[in-house]
Amino acid sequence: MTIALVAAALLGCQRSALRDAAQPPDPSPLLRGDTTPAAATAGGTGALLSSTGCRLDYRLYRSDSSLWEGLVVLGHGFLRRKEHMHDLARALAARGLTTAALDFCNSRPWDGRHYQNGLDMVRVADAIGARKAVYVGFSAGGLAALVAGRRDPRSLGIVALDLVDARGLGRRLAEGLETPLIGIMGEPTACNARGEAIPIFAASGLGRVRILAGAGHCDFESPTDWRCELVCEGPAGGSPHMRDEVIALTVAAVTELTGARPRPAPLDTPDRAVRLSPGPRR
Repeated sequence: MTIALVAAALLGCQRSALRDAAQPPDPSPLLRGDTTPAAATAGGTGALLSSTGCRLDYRLYRSDSSLWEGLVVLGHGFLRRKEHMHDLARALAARGLTTAALDFCNSRPWDGRHYQNGLDMVRVADAIGARKAVYVGFSAGGLAALVAGRRDPRSLGIVALDLVDARGLGRRLAEGLETPLIGIMGEPTACNARGEAIPIFAASGLGRVRILAGAGHCDFESPTDWRCELVCEGPAGGSPHMRDEVIALTVAAVTELTGARPRPAPLDTPDRAVRLSPGPRR
């Protein structure tokens, strides 16, 4: 418990769980029943309620000319916020891929509630009226994205960034997964559980993963901050160049899944890759 509370303080969980529960949500267009994409303008914000009753805040990113009629739903890491995925969301929108980044309102320092977070990602796609979806998430947000991609029949695939599993949930979800699961991982560190999530991709017949040499955990969110770098990287950790590479690889993976652009070069060919075969079914 003490370790979890210290980590929460360092990683900057800036919103009080009690405040979320006590304050009623503002009457956004989505809460009034307008569930069309026009309910949120480019760069606009919105809110809806999780099935648990807490408020799900999101920001919608899109360009004037969309290449794809679906939605990319983007999840942040444990006790982080949607603002830490801002640069990736902007890059996706610049490629014509409408993107919604949300704040997970159900996570607590002592309980990530990853399955519920995945359901909340689907709830955002429902509210915006997406016809197709790709779910993308960083760290524990990647686990939530895996939940969402498994539960949502509209899903075209999942992109997990430096994925962290919890109690084998990711492995169970990956087994029998019928849509592609693409992973981009950093070097093994304490903050990605020493790369223990890699077997998740082997559990899926459609999974593949690339290990990005030299990447640390904080390189998978942008902008990051000193809290993440202090906990995960040390004072010299983090690289703007590496974060740019992560964004480029993620955009390539998402555009491949959506078919919005010609198929990019396979992710499992550059520097160091892990080629996987399906593991035994359980």
